[in-house]
Amino acid sequence: VPALARRELTPSAPLSDEAVAARVADDLLKRGELAYFEPVADMPGFPRALSRTLAELRMSGVQPADLNGHAASADLGALLQSAVAEREKAGAVDYVTMLTTATAEIERDPSRFADHTVVLLDVAITSSTDAAFVRALIAASGSAIVSVPAGDSRTLSALALDSTPALEHPPSLAAKQASFGETAPKRPPAAKAGPSTTALSKLQTNLFATEPPAPSAADDSVVLFSAPGEGREAVEIARRLMQEAARGVPFDQMAVLLRAPQTYLGVLEHALDRAGILAWFHRGTRRPDSAGRALLALLACADEELSARRFAEYVSLGQVPLNAAGNADQWSPPADEIVDGVLPPADRAEDTQPEDEAQAATLRGETGRDVAGTLRAP
Repeated sequence: VPALARRELTPSAPLSDEAVAARVADDLLKRGELAYFEPVADMPGFPRALSRTLAELRMSGVQPADLNGHAASADLGALLQSAVAEREKAGAVDYVTMLTTATAEIERDPSRFADHTVVLLDVAITSSTDAAFVRALIAASGSAIVSVPAGDSRTLSALALDSTPALEHPPSLAAKQASFGETAPKRPPAAKAGPSTTALSKLQTNLFATEPPAPSAADDSVVLFSAPGEGREAVEIARRLMQEAARGVPFDQMAVLLRAPQTYLGVLEHALDRAGILAWFHRGTRRPDSAGRALLALLACADEELSARRFAEYVSLGQVPLNAAGNADQWSPPADEIVDGVLPPADRAEDTQPEDEAQAATLRGETGRDVAGTLRAP
């Protein structure tokens, strides 16, 4: 924070990232400078998705000029450049700037951590900015203890503990590898068969992994099958639903995802009907009603003692009327004209002069604090 203060910059909350994303998207949309994102730029969820995308680009050190090779590159480059300019104009910095500033401060004076031990517990390094900060912190520390979850090859690579090509690191970091290398093995040892090593759990854990998991005994938690024709496939699906029901799985915890509903919907409905399985069919997803979400946001705002985040969520849903008021055609006369029509002049109280009113207040025992309401009632 002191380093940012010297540059007259202030940290900003994560909620401001969405606000900046919404503002730059609205500005570019009004100027007609969005092509790829033009159909979805005014959707309620676009600012949040855009803020996360811009944050990932910034964390990876991507510049607007580096974006190319896709139809969305031009729009993303313009949005990223506008977001950076918007923050510079406001004097606010995002998480990336704070992290890079902290890294520069550590590298400028590493002696402040020389007598300290740095402990990093299950810290996930997901970008080059994260890796630079962690490397600088470990290099400046007297000793370091790091624990890495099994299978997090990206973090292991950033710490130069894996066999994959590691990021460049200073010699002081290489000298510390022995102090924490044993806490993060290159590959977790094969565990005994149990609930956490079923085929389903391994599929969920390693679905997007670049390396195959350690081999283990096969089980029936994941089954791949094929049948000749859509009708036979629907029958096999119904049969497996009945098998899961026999194992105690309720039908309302089962789901069938169809890649081509126009082809399988009819035959699957017929197969489930013959098997006596009551099914509910739904196609696609529906966006929650904006008015209902706005009401829930207001209720949550009141429940959280007027939370600014909840109120910002309510405003973002676009339920605040921006058009003319519904009763704009109804004329309300000024208060003095109402008095003229109701109370005759002879019956009106005389408007005392300020000095007369001050004397009357003194006679009543009133002071300035009484009038201002700063005295507590007994």
